[in-house]
Amino acid sequence: MSASGMKISNLSVNLFTRSVTVTGLVWIIPGDILSAKPHTIAIDKVYIGGIDLYQLIKYRKLNIHSLSIDDGTLTFNKGYRVKQDSSNTKKKTLKGLSIANLSLNNVAFKMMDDTLQEYAGMVNASVGRLNIPNLDSIKDIHGFEYNSIDATIAHLAMGARKSMYNCTVANIHVSTFDKEITIDSILLLPKYSKYKFSRKIGRQVDRFVLQLPKLLLQGVSFDEMKDTVFMATSLELRNAKLHVYRDKRLPFIRDHNLPLPIAFVRTLPFSASVDSIKIVDAKITYEEFPEKGFHPGQIVFEKLNASLDHISNRDFYTNYTHATLKASAKVMGNGTIKAQFTLPYEKSQPYNAKGTISNLSLYKLNPILENLAFVSIEEGRLNALDFNFDYNEFTSRGSILLNYEGLKMNSLTRDKEADKNDFKSWVLNMFLKKDKDKDVSVEKRTGKIEYDRDRRRAIFNVWVRSLMSGLKSSVLDTQDKKEKDSKEKEAPNKSKKEKVANS
Repeated sequence: MSASGMKISNLSVNLFTRSVTVTGLVWIIPGDILSAKPHTIAIDKVYIGGIDLYQLIKYRKLNIHSLSIDDGTLTFNKGYRVKQDSSNTKKKTLKGLSIANLSLNNVAFKMMDDTLQEYAGMVNASVGRLNIPNLDSIKDIHGFEYNSIDATIAHLAMGARKSMYNCTVANIHVSTFDKEITIDSILLLPKYSKYKFSRKIGRQVDRFVLQLPKLLLQGVSFDEMKDTVFMATSLELRNAKLHVYRDKRLPFIRDHNLPLPIAFVRTLPFSASVDSIKIVDAKITYEEFPEKGFHPGQIVFEKLNASLDHISNRDFYTNYTHATLKASAKVMGNGTIKAQFTLPYEKSQPYNAKGTISNLSLYKLNPILENLAFVSIEEGRLNALDFNFDYNEFTSRGSILLNYEGLKMNSLTRDKEADKNDFKSWVLNMFLKKDKDKDVSVEKRTGKIEYDRDRRRAIFNVWVRSLMSGLKSSVLDTQDKKEKDSKEKEAPNKSKKEKVANS
C-alpha cells in the first residue's frame, strides 16, 4: 500500500461483526510531482461496522451500518494536481455507498496555498442515512442523500492570500433536525492599517472591523439547498459592533452602477427568501477622512435595533408587495432616530423612507462636522426632525419638518489645527434661524428634499444626501429669501398698476 501513498499502523478485521478497524492511517495522495505540496490525510482511527457483504459482492455497493473517523487531520493544497489513474479499473470500482450512521470526531482540516494556511478548523459531525447511489456523481451535490446532519465546526480561521481580511469564527453549529444554523463569535479584521488599506487597492473603499457574538438562522429549509434555494423563517444578529472607515483622499473609482436593495437581492446567484431579519442591540461607527481635511470625523449609532421583513428574490413570493425595514438607534449617545423604509418588489414602484430624529443636542455632532464640514455647533437642540421622501434609481423627492431651538454655529479655518473663523461665523449665523420650534409656522419649518442620485454610490448615500438636501433648504432659509425676492419684484409692478388705476 505504500506504493499508493497510503500507510497504516494496524488493521483489524472481525468477521462476526463484519467490521474493519484501521489505526494510524496516513495517505499522501499521489499527484503531479511538479505541483504544490500534496494532499495529506492522517487519521488515528477509522472504524467500519456492519458491512453488507452480499450487496458488496453481488452489486458492488458498499452498505454499512456505521463509519466513524476519530482524531485526525485533512490537509489540502490549492495548487496540487491529483494524479489521474489511466488504468481501466471501472469494473473493479464501487457503484454506490450507503452509511446508516457516519460520525467525524475531532477531525481537523487545513487548506493551504503553498506554505500559507488559508482555511482551518475542527469538525465534529454525525450524519444519518447518508446515501450516494452513484459514485460517479460524487462531486455533484444532487448525488447525495441524507436523513439528518448535526455538525459543529470549531476554531474556524479564514485568511485567503488575496483577501484583504482575516476572519475567525469560534463555532458553527448546523442541525437539520432543529432546522437551525448557529454561528458564535465572528471576528473580521483587516490585514492592513487604515492608511495602507485603501492604498493597497488604489481607490476609495470601505474598511470594516466586525465583532459579532452570535448569528442565528431558524427555520432553514436544508432540502431546498440542493437546488440552490435558501429559505429561512428568521435571521438574528445580536450585539454586533461594526466600524467602517473610508479614506476620501484617494480617488473614487467605480465604473458601474450600484442597484437599489431589491434589485441587488435579485442579482444573487441563488434563490433566497427570509421572513424576518433582526439586528439586536448593535453599534455602528462610521469614520471618514475627508478629501481636503486634516483629521478624520466620525458618527456613532448605538443601541441599534432593526427588523427587515419579507425579503426575497423569488418571483412566486406573491403574498407581499414589498419588504419593510424598521430601525431605531441612539445618535452619538444622545438623540434617537426611528425610521421605516419600504422596499417594493415591483420595479415601477418608488422606494420610501420616513421617520424622526429627536431629542438631539446638536453639539454632539461636532466630531463629524468639525473635520468633514469645517463647522462646529456651539449650542442648539433638535427637538424633532420628521422626514418623508420617495426615491428611485435616479431621484429623491420629499420633505422634512424641523423643530429646533437655540442654534448657533461657528465656521472653522481650513488649517491643520482648525480655529474659529469669526467673519465666516458671523455670515453663517446671519443665514441661520436660531429657533425653528412650534412657535414658527409649519411652512417655514419645512424643507424640500430634491436630490439627483449618484448611481455609483450605495443606498446609504441616497438616504444621507436626501436628508442633507432638505436640511439645507430649511435651515438656511432659502424659502424666506425667495419670498423676499418675489415681494421686491412685485412691488414696482404693483405701484405701476396703482398709478394706472388712479389715472
